[in-house]
Amino acid sequence: MTVFRFNPEMDALFLDLDGTMIDIAPRPDDVFAPKSLVHTLDVLGRQLDGALAVVSGRPIAAIDALLAPVRLPAAGVHGAEIRFLGEASVHRAAPPIPNGVRWLLAPLAAVPGVVIEDKTVAIAVHFRQVPAAAERVRELVATAVAAHKADQLTVVPGKCVLEIKHARFSKGTALAEFMKCAPWAGRRPVFIGDDVTDEAAFAELPRWGGVGLAVGQDRPGAVAFFQTAAHVRHWLAGLVRQECPT
Repeated sequence: MTVFRFNPEMDALFLDLDGTMIDIAPRPDDVFAPKSLVHTLDVLGRQLDGALAVVSGRPIAAIDALLAPVRLPAAGVHGAEIRFLGEASVHRAAPPIPNGVRWLLAPLAAVPGVVIEDKTVAIAVHFRQVPAAAERVRELVATAVAAHKADQLTVVPGKCVLEIKHARFSKGTALAEFMKCAPWAGRRPVFIGDDVTDEAAFAELPRWGGVGLAVGQDRPGAVAFFQTAAHVRHWLAGLVRQECPT
C-alpha cells in the first residue's frame, strides 16, 4: 500500500466489515472476527475519542454480534440503519422491502447453494457456492426490482452477491450523517472498503477532504489499497501498537 500517515488527533476512521476487516466465508453466517481485531477496535475507538464507525451491509445487530462485547457506532444495511456514539437505539430510516419482492425471489430458495439473506430493509442473494446460478439470480433479481419501480429500489452487485436496497440510502449517505456531528465533525474521514457498495462512500469523501483506502484491488475514489483483510488488521493493530496475528 502507498505510504499513508494516519493522525489520531485529526482523523476519523470508517471501516467496512466483510472483506475489509474480516475474511469472506462461503456463507454470511460462517464469518468470524478474530479476538485480536475486536480488541484493536476497542482500543482504537477510545484513542480516537469515539471517531470510529463500522459501515457495513450487515444489520447493526449482526455487527454487534460479530464484534461482541465491543459496541461501536455503526451504519448497517448500507446506510438504512445508523447508531451514533453513546446511543443504545438504532435509527431505521428505510421501510421494509416490499413482500412482493420476496415472492418473486422465492424460486431461488430452491436452487442448491443460493442463500437469500433477508435484512428486512434490504435483501441480499448470495451465489458464492454456486457460480453457475449467477445468470438465473440476476434475472430474478432484476424482475423483482422492475416490478416495484414505485418503491425506488436498486440492485448493488458485490462479490458473488446481488443486494436489493432502497436507492436513497448508501454507505456514502451514512458517512455524511456521521460527519455532521461530534466526534466526527471537523476531522478528516478515512474510509476503508473492499467492494462495489463501498464506492458510494469513496465518492462522498472529497466533500469532507477525506481519504479512501480499498482492499483487494483499486477502487474509484481510493488513493491506495491493501492486499487482503489480514493486511488491514495488521495496519489497524499498528495504530494501537500491538501485534495482530492473522
